[in-house]
Amino acid sequence: MQFIWPLLYKLALPVIVIIAAFKLGGWMAGTAAVLVFFGILGYFGRAGVYAMRASNAYNAGKQEEALLLFEKAHRTGHMAVHQASSYGYLLLRSGRTEQAEGVLTQAMQSRNKNRMERLMVETNYALLLWKLGRVSEAVKLLEQLRRDYRHTTVYGSLGYLLLLEGDLDHALDVNLEAVQFNDSDPVILDNLGQTYIARGEFEKAAELYDKLEERKPVFPEAYYYHALVLLHQEKTEAARAKLQQALECRFTALQTVTREQVEQRLASLPSPAEA
Repeated sequence: MQFIWPLLYKLALPVIVIIAAFKLGGWMAGTAAVLVFFGILGYFGRAGVYAMRASNAYNAGKQEEALLLFEKAHRTGHMAVHQASSYGYLLLRSGRTEQAEGVLTQAMQSRNKNRMERLMVETNYALLLWKLGRVSEAVKLLEQLRRDYRHTTVYGSLGYLLLLEGDLDHALDVNLEAVQFNDSDPVILDNLGQTYIARGEFEKAAELYDKLEERKPVFPEAYYYHALVLLHQEKTEAARAKLQQALECRFTALQTVTREQVEQRLASLPSPAEA
């Protein structure tokens, strides 16, 4: 009901105007009022239509088409905050950081954010800060979100950025807390695995990556870091297989491991005959 009442409130005035037009001006005036109302509704609703089409295109794997449609929605000037947040995130994934900065900064400045929209926008803005090299600011923003919300996305982003900062004790505390909150999320499990590797706790990392494999992750970091654990255990061929799996994943501008890194690590392994 909390979503229905604001909608009814917004519709009340147009309905009253239309009724008054019919009563005072007759059929023609009433019909004109209806047409004007739907014309205005259509004009301001264009952003939602474009954004919906963009989401459908993205889900179908058509990233460039999705970006074009989101841009059309943005140009209307009437994009909802959650739509702008999704657009900004997609821009970040495609490496268009400068464009993402404009979209997400504008969304951050909106005063019409509900609780979930604030979570979306600020989490994505933290990713933007990271890509701009402002890691400490990103961590500070995510730490505040962590205090206000308990959400998988916040834990996933914060857990990795703490590793970047190099505070391994704090990273361990947060990533263990994240696993307690959601022990089935692949990103959270990978963050903890990377933390163990950074701390030299390879046995714990090995157990974690075996568990992560059961989740069938679709991002390259899971396989790359599992390969590092296997190399530490001198299991060269198993590590080679993991690196090859990593190369089968999609690499975006938000990945923390590049295709070149994986290829270089793979090329550095001795050939099967030498191993």
